[in-house]
Amino acid sequence: FLVNRNGVLLVSFYPFQALYVNPLDCYSVHWPIRRGQLNLHLGAGGSLTAVLADLEDIWSHAIQKYLEISLKDLKYYRCILLIPDIYNKQHVKEIVNMTLLKMGFSGIIVHQESVCATFGSGLGSACVVDVGDQKTSICCVEDGVSHHNTRLRLAYGGCDISRCFYWLMQRAGFPYRDCQLVKKTDCLLLQHLKETFCHLDQDLSGLKDHEFQVRHPDSPALLYQLRLGDEKLQAPMALFYPATFGIVGQKMIVLQHRSQGDPEDPHDEHYLLATQICKSNS
Repeated sequence: FLVNRNGVLLVSFYPFQALYVNPLDCYSVHWPIRRGQLNLHLGAGGSLTAVLADLEDIWSHAIQKYLEISLKDLKYYRCILLIPDIYNKQHVKEIVNMTLLKMGFSGIIVHQESVCATFGSGLGSACVVDVGDQKTSICCVEDGVSHHNTRLRLAYGGCDISRCFYWLMQRAGFPYRDCQLVKKTDCLLLQHLKETFCHLDQDLSGLKDHEFQVRHPDSPALLYQLRLGDEKLQAPMALFYPATFGIVGQKMIVLQHRSQGDPEDPHDEHYLLATQICKSNS
C-alpha cells in the first residue's frame, strides 16, 4: 500500500501494483502485516489505527475489484476471518470491530487458520506446518481443536530463503552486480529466481547453466547467464538450519502467551475468575 511521502493520499497502489512503482517516485510503502502479525512500529503509519485503516482500504479494494461486490452491499454478506494460531486477542477484537462497524458486514466468524486448513484437507487430525514469506508456524490439530501447547511460530520464512540464495549466488559469481536487497524490484527478482531454480530433490546435482532477465521501470530488459550447482538445494535446506539465516536467540521463537484480559469483555477469563472469587468470598 503506497501513500505520498508528504502524508497526502494522492494515488493509491495496492498489491501487487505497489511493488512495481518506480522507486524514484515520492511514495512510502506501508506493510500492514509483517512476520505474521500486525506491523506496529514508531514510524509513520505504524499505529494500530493506521494499520487497521490500511487493511480496510486493501480489503475494500480487493472486494470491489476481484469479487465485484459494492461496498454498500456488504450489509447483505457475512465473512470468515482466519487468524493465526498464535494471535493477539486485542488485535483480533479491533479487526472484528473494523470489519463489522466500518466495512459494514452483517456478521463474522473468527477461526484459526490451522483448523480450517485441516478441515479443508478432509482430515480430523494433523500437524500443520505453514511456511510463509516471513514466518513459519507449526501447530497440532486434533478433532478440530488447535492444541495450545503445540503452537509455535518461527521468525523466518521464504524471504529468508531468498536472502540466503542471493548470498550463495554471489559466491557463485552472480552477474547482476547492482542487485540490492533494499530495492523492491530486486527482491521480487530474487523471489522469482528462488521459485524457479530452488528445489529439495537430492537426486538433482551438478552444475547447470541458467538464464534470467532483469527488468526495471523505464529501462530495457537485460539478460544474464548464471551457472549453479548445489546452491539450489542448500538455500531451501536452510529452513532446517536457521543459523544459516543469521537468526539466533529467543526472538526466533514465539509461543502463545496468556491473554492480558479485556475489561470490556464479560466472557473474559480474567473477568470470570474475578467474579467467581468475589462470589466465593461473599
